[in-house]
Amino acid sequence: YAKLKDFEDFMVSKGVDINLISSELSKIVKKDNALLFGDEIVQNFKYLAISHNIDLMYKLSSDESLSILLEAARSENNWKNIRSYLNVFKEYTTYLTPKQKLLTLNFMYDLLMHREGDIRRQASEILGTTIAEFDDEYRKEIPADKQIEQPEMDSIRLWDKYLNMILNPDHKVIDQHKIWLGYSLKTVLGSLINKSNKKYYNNYIDIFLKHLSLEETNRDKIFIILDALWRLPYPDMSQNQIEKIVDYISDFFDTDLETTVIALDTIDRITFLLGSDSTYFNKIIDFISDLKNNEDLAVYYLKYKISQYLKLDPAITGFYKNKLHDYSNDLSEIFLMNLKSAVPWIIKSTNVKYVEEFIHYISPISRLHTATHLCNLVKVSAVEYVRNQAGRALLSLAPLLSIDQRNDVAIELLRGLDIEGYEFSKYIPRYLGELMLYLHPKELDESIDDYENYAKDRSSRTIPLILNTVAFIIEHYNKYPQIFPESKQVYDARLEKMIGILMAGLSNYDESIRQEAFYFVGKNIFNSQILSLEQKHYIFKKINKKLLTLLSEKDLTDVFFLSNSASLNHIYRFISDYTFFIGEMKYVDKTKAAFFPGT
Repeated sequence: YAKLKDFEDFMVSKGVDINLISSELSKIVKKDNALLFGDEIVQNFKYLAISHNIDLMYKLSSDESLSILLEAARSENNWKNIRSYLNVFKEYTTYLTPKQKLLTLNFMYDLLMHREGDIRRQASEILGTTIAEFDDEYRKEIPADKQIEQPEMDSIRLWDKYLNMILNPDHKVIDQHKIWLGYSLKTVLGSLINKSNKKYYNNYIDIFLKHLSLEETNRDKIFIILDALWRLPYPDMSQNQIEKIVDYISDFFDTDLETTVIALDTIDRITFLLGSDSTYFNKIIDFISDLKNNEDLAVYYLKYKISQYLKLDPAITGFYKNKLHDYSNDLSEIFLMNLKSAVPWIIKSTNVKYVEEFIHYISPISRLHTATHLCNLVKVSAVEYVRNQAGRALLSLAPLLSIDQRNDVAIELLRGLDIEGYEFSKYIPRYLGELMLYLHPKELDESIDDYENYAKDRSSRTIPLILNTVAFIIEHYNKYPQIFPESKQVYDARLEKMIGILMAGLSNYDESIRQEAFYFVGKNIFNSQILSLEQKHYIFKKINKKLLTLLSEKDLTDVFFLSNSASLNHIYRFISDYTFFIGEMKYVDKTKAAFFPGT
């Protein structure tokens, strides 16, 4: 109801007579954004967001206009602009008609073969969500003598179609694109399950299980299926379904190393979800209980984890733990293996999990070496999953490093922002931003001063990465006082300086930098799941007027408009949530002062 009131206020602000007495628009004197104060600023943010939403929904209102938008997205070469289109579809797919959803699904499937990993991941999530929300559920009472006409297409048939297209792509699709399609399956499946109604679970699962064939000889297809199996909702599945999956996986325990590791990795996740009381794991227990002395580290580690989840004989768990302790004495061989392009990504990923879990057993002398290795993986690993795994391990290791070692690692990551390949450097800010919060206040302040300078004089390719890093520091900044206690005055002053760096990005002469800066403000601050509403409000009070003034006029032909629509939606959602859960935003008007030039 509050949103309906906002829309009514928006209509009034446009001069519309909401009492329907007159069809004439009344004249409204519009104040310049620079002359707005307090509640006026909040209201204008609401109006700006509503206005953008109306314009955008008009663009999506017909099949023809949506087709034009999709064609513009298809012909876009800049991946950042493609991300703007994806952000729009993520926010607004719910409001599309079934026919428009089918057009969107075709576009998302094409993007599963895009060369940028995060574009593929976001397209996978939207694909799964759109399939899950495809069916329009009729909520009203149906007369006894009437039946609802069945639609030509529903979510179950769509899932069957796109699952088959991912697992069995057209013969014209090149090998690399087939691999990218296959790697996207687990994200599509996870998104589908998370967004769908539980009553459809069995239908989705049975369609997926049709593809579990032991006669399949294509090793890539087997790997893709094994890699996706853990995303199924095991606590909600029937005994027959789980037994079929476990029997299928068990047949790949004694194959080549890559397939064995992915099979064990899937069982590791399933046993974690189901626990030791399940009766499905006899074959697995037999395999784990067969102790061997000449196996690979990844196999030892996964067997160790599975034996823990199944609560096997302590002698079995102890055997694997001792083997893993032996590896922790000399990690150089593991590090060398992780940097070889010929080593499969699942083995690298398992090695990194091992390093993260046994980090406390690594000698203090080797910790900096380990951190540097993880930095290298974040910077140059070819697979996004390994990069993210290495980044998380690096953050787990950070508290164990000395102050000077943390600074060395942060500098090493900072250098990575200048890597020529943007497909690698764009993953660094997330981990660099969080790592910065382990620096001593003196080093942190010096680094922020450097970032402020970099945000002014670096290239248009590097500045967005700097702004993204600052946005991640702001998002996680509330935990800094727990690591290094400081006075609130010092803490707030540093926060304001970092917010100022983001605002400077919004006033940059380069439109692409302005677009990125506003994207980070929307995503990392107002759409953050980490910051509380009070923390967001504190930041909002600091930037609201400047932000409103810096936002350019709407341009319906511009990708910047699409990007703005998603970010303004995040801000509007924050204002609505704050008003609902906490109360009205109250501002104390500053005393007005006159300034006479020349006196």
